[in-house]
Amino acid sequence: MYPTYGELIDLYDDVEKKSPGNVTLLTSMFHQLYPNVPIGRPARFFETVQRIRSATKASLRGESMLTGSPLSTYRRRVWKPRIRNCNSEVSSIFPVGLLRYGLDEDMFQSTNLPDIAWHLSSTPRVEFYRLLHPYLKRKYKTTSISTIGKFYINIDPNLKNKGGRADNIYRFIENLVASKHLPCDAIVDYGFEREQRRKITDLKIKLQECDEKLTKVTSECHQLKENIKLSSSQFQATENALREENRYLSRHRDKQVVRLKRKCSLLRHENMQLQSDALYLLDKEGENEEEDDEEDEVLEKNDNGKEKQEITGSFTEQKINNRYTPEIRKLYYSLLANQVPASKIETIVKDVLRCFHPTLDVTKVDLPKRSCASYMRREELKTISNAHKATVLVDRDKIHLNSDGTIKNQKKIGGVVANDMVVSLNELPDGSALSAIQDIDSEFKKLRETAHLLKLPNPDSINWTLVASSTSDSAATQKKMNKLIEEFRMNDEENFGNATADTNDLIENFCSMHLGVNLRKAFLNGINGEEECNEVRKQHSVDVLVHEFCKLFGQHGVPEYTLGAQFIDFLNIMATTSTAPDDVKYYQACLKVTLHRQVGCRYFVSAANGCKILFLKNAAVEFFRYTGKNSGNRLEQAVFRKLHNSNELCHLLVDSLMYYHIYADLFMLSKSTDLDLSAFDMNQHYFELQVFLAEVIQNPDIAINRDHQVFSSEARLYGQNHKTNHRLGSSSVYTNLFELSISSIAAICPLIVAGAEKMRDKLYSYAQKQLPGGPYWDPDPEVKEVLCQLKPSNDVCESVLGLNDYLTTAIPNLHQLSRSNLVEVKRNKTLKWLSDIPEEDQHKVIDIAVKQRKQVLQDSKKREKELAQERRDKIVQDHRKRKAVEKKVHKEKEELLELHLMTSSEELSQAIDEIESEGGSMTKLRTKILSLLRTQVSIRKKILNETVSITFTKGGKQKPLQQIIQEVADFIDNSTAKSKYVSFIKNPKSLVGKHVRHKFDDDGGMKWYFGYVTDYCESSKRHEIVYEDDDDSRYSFDLLIDLLNGDLQLLK
Repeated sequence: MYPTYGELIDLYDDVEKKSPGNVTLLTSMFHQLYPNVPIGRPARFFETVQRIRSATKASLRGESMLTGSPLSTYRRRVWKPRIRNCNSEVSSIFPVGLLRYGLDEDMFQSTNLPDIAWHLSSTPRVEFYRLLHPYLKRKYKTTSISTIGKFYINIDPNLKNKGGRADNIYRFIENLVASKHLPCDAIVDYGFEREQRRKITDLKIKLQECDEKLTKVTSECHQLKENIKLSSSQFQATENALREENRYLSRHRDKQVVRLKRKCSLLRHENMQLQSDALYLLDKEGENEEEDDEEDEVLEKNDNGKEKQEITGSFTEQKINNRYTPEIRKLYYSLLANQVPASKIETIVKDVLRCFHPTLDVTKVDLPKRSCASYMRREELKTISNAHKATVLVDRDKIHLNSDGTIKNQKKIGGVVANDMVVSLNELPDGSALSAIQDIDSEFKKLRETAHLLKLPNPDSINWTLVASSTSDSAATQKKMNKLIEEFRMNDEENFGNATADTNDLIENFCSMHLGVNLRKAFLNGINGEEECNEVRKQHSVDVLVHEFCKLFGQHGVPEYTLGAQFIDFLNIMATTSTAPDDVKYYQACLKVTLHRQVGCRYFVSAANGCKILFLKNAAVEFFRYTGKNSGNRLEQAVFRKLHNSNELCHLLVDSLMYYHIYADLFMLSKSTDLDLSAFDMNQHYFELQVFLAEVIQNPDIAINRDHQVFSSEARLYGQNHKTNHRLGSSSVYTNLFELSISSIAAICPLIVAGAEKMRDKLYSYAQKQLPGGPYWDPDPEVKEVLCQLKPSNDVCESVLGLNDYLTTAIPNLHQLSRSNLVEVKRNKTLKWLSDIPEEDQHKVIDIAVKQRKQVLQDSKKREKELAQERRDKIVQDHRKRKAVEKKVHKEKEELLELHLMTSSEELSQAIDEIESEGGSMTKLRTKILSLLRTQVSIRKKILNETVSITFTKGGKQKPLQQIIQEVADFIDNSTAKSKYVSFIKNPKSLVGKHVRHKFDDDGGMKWYFGYVTDYCESSKRHEIVYEDDDDSRYSFDLLIDLLNGDLQLLK
């Protein structure tokens, strides 16, 4: 049964409500309703339904003649597809006439037409397709017309040359077979000659039309030239008349302007006099009314009317000298600070007034419109926020800076907090320490200017001399910032005087969150081994496994990239139907585990998830087998394979052990408000961490002891408080980590030692960079007092930047100045401060904000231009630096190519003996030998691109010469042994007589030259070569370097 037009229209509307433009959904729903109706290609069927619906779309809105009975008739029409019904059973007998063309019935046994390999040898006759086409339609009923068309293209070269889509080729054959006027023995006409004749005729017609247009344009050009001449003469006459008129007006204009100015001044004076007289009369009349209205009965009767008048007056008289009163501005600031849109403030205020004062006519209440409220958010709020910051910071003896940065929407945003007061949240040109310092300096300058306008005492005290300590996002950045702070402080000492005695020394302190992150990176580098390159270390196998596992199972164990069964459903089944009681408890514990999607972030989520994955391992493997996902997609196969890889799990286990002892504890120490730690406490934990790592290196079994306490000085961390002791709430998860066999302990102990050694080195360098006295720093009592007031975390900056990121996502069109104002006002509680200060000071601050509005706007626009220019300059500067580095590297490579590559330790020893035989002082001989060794290392590193881990110093001191010689000799022998050209390296003369292909840099491009090696010189270690395009010249090169580097290829 075929559908009607009305049924198709209703089906299309249902699909559009669920998923607009979804062809697949429309096709599947049609097949469910009409399984016996074929529709051909889904895209063409979707277009057909759209055309059917478009005829009635206007009528449904009542805008067409197609209404009433015509509409009903249209919707009752039956739609029949033009595709032949596949259910009709027709005999598919192979035509005998096709045997003459070399086709037989066995060729069509394949169900896939494109698999038939057969071609026409010449142009066929009409009879061929009249026999073949009906047979294919009967034989392949369910095959699409595009597939049959592709088969015709494959067997007939003329159809392939004709071009076009496969379905159009099918229709061409359909029309050819259906044509009755063509005899069977006629040769198939593909329309090539007819098409060419048609194209020639079209070109002739177009050429004739172009000639006619050219003739017409030529005549119009002549006419235009004549019009231009006439217009120019008229324009000249008009211009002369206008010049005369201007001369006449200029004589009389000055006199008329003077008369008008005099009249305006007189009128303005009269108007002011009238206003003053009216105000005097109104005041006099009000005094008389107050004296007359003394009776209580009159007051009671007019009580309601008077109340309404007072309320109306308080909200209608909101402007003083065309400015809104401070109360109205404070109301707007409060609503804007709570992220209420400016367009809704007026409605909210009127609704509140109508609710609490029903007698008030809110239609007459005049409130600031959206245009007025919008500038309050940006310019005025900025000045009010600066006034708050200046008032608070001007009374401080010491300033403690916390700085951090983030990238949002391809822009660098820097956040600075001073004594828990948000100082800056501005856009920066780059992430350098100098840009951050300059941004803070500009904010200090604005605060000093605001303090001067408010006439605060000692306004110049807001400068760099008050900075007592700083905390940044890393040790290297903090070191640079501290150096710059010292430079800026010296300049401010000259301008504003010295700071107080207890803040002369800049105090540095640990940021424990980032310390933990850096220690984890060092630990993972250690367990990966020294041989691996830096690129492999960047993508640690531990993080890759954790990322893939969480990506597959997601939060709460939901497989986001699989189909069908879910992990959490499987756990529920096993927790209720499993036979063994221990298994039931295990799967019930698995249901409580939550996997977070923030894999590999700076807050150790990756290591925490690593612990959970180890606990979920057995359940995950059983889930794969239970659902058959172990042979699923690539991600599922990779995770299933890694869950059986003992090396992957071993690395994951040692990382989880260190998370259990160090990473999470450092995180709790820096983030927990219950512990109330300071930077001085973190210095004590640093020494305890040193002791723990030393013990682990000596005895790695300590890391397996789940009851071991690293930070013994902080007993509250290991107490019974679930908020601070992260181990209490996850005992069922971490128990799985310590069920180790003897073989497992033997496998993980070397990894723990290697990672702990790297962690100890990183901890030493971290302290050496960040602490003023180095890793064994014992601060003075004055410095200790400052450290006890500091928090060992950049959490305040992180939260400020997070709030800015939220506003960027929630309100993407909001300007960065507006976002900065909203964050500052919210975090600093500026509106509360504005409400608490005296009313006189409130009016003063608001007046300054109104006056400074244009200046703030100009400064922000100027800063935006400067930022854009600084970013462009940085791009150009980076490009120049990169080009200079490339030029320098290219020059070094050219110089190294002129030197000889040593291929054995014996050759290196001979070269060293020759240097020693020349004689001289020991210092000169050592310098020459080191130069030789550095040259060989550079050739292999920069020319041959080999990974060389040889260093000439250790711990800032020069290594012994014999140790360096031995390391270079061993590396040369190992590299030679691994090379596939060992025979040529051991015997360079064996290259003589070889035909080669040599690569050169020719005019900026690489070009190969064919040549023939003729000789080898023992003294110079060079080969002679003759090239085919220059037989008369002989060239000398060290071909071994080019052979190992891939610039020389041997020809057979």
